[in-house]
Amino acid sequence: MLRRRMNALAARYSLKNAIMELGPTGYPFEKFIGELMKRMGYEVMTGQILPGKCVSHEVDVVAWNGKSKNMIECKFHNTAGKVCSVQVPLYIQSRFLDIKAVWESQPENNSRSFQGWVVTNTRFSDDAADFGKCAGLHLVGWDYPRRGSLKELIQQNGLYPVTAITGLNKKQKQLLIENGTVLCADLCKKPGLLDMLPLSQNSKKKILSEVRTLCSLAATTVIPD
Repeated sequence: MLRRRMNALAARYSLKNAIMELGPTGYPFEKFIGELMKRMGYEVMTGQILPGKCVSHEVDVVAWNGKSKNMIECKFHNTAGKVCSVQVPLYIQSRFLDIKAVWESQPENNSRSFQGWVVTNTRFSDDAADFGKCAGLHLVGWDYPRRGSLKELIQQNGLYPVTAITGLNKKQKQLLIENGTVLCADLCKKPGLLDMLPLSQNSKKKILSEVRTLCSLAATTVIPD
């Protein structure tokens, strides 16, 4: 029991690296953010083509509830030190405003507010953060904003990627991702998903034990920068 909990805590402390291992493409990160928004009470669609007033746009995540509707763009980096410059929110804001013009004309959205988001697993430049504040664009980075950062949202919602599992090697993690299994929660719900990996029954048992412990950990441990 102690070993399982220590493995789960180790996975939790290496979460920033685990998120970076979701690559090389950005799709698993988009799915991860979509699931995070679901945990936050939103209905979600990913990989959508939305009409704008002028042109159509490919959008990573659309999240909505009775009060708001949000266009979310995900900027994934698989190496540390990458920064989203001001060009990113400038571009996303123009796309959001084009889509917003259509949303505002739809009767089902009469009681909703609208917002554009940019979510990254690294950080924003100072200019990017300043533009986001000025334009009303919601920016979420690993440790930005001070309250409601990606790190904090993951911790609060207990959502961990399969890349956080210490009992799997990189190739095994990537195989799970390539077959659509991105979340530890997926393995908790469907343990049979591990059958695609060449693992002994004993290894599967240990990994599932780690996964279940990780999924059940209360948000009491602060994730480091």
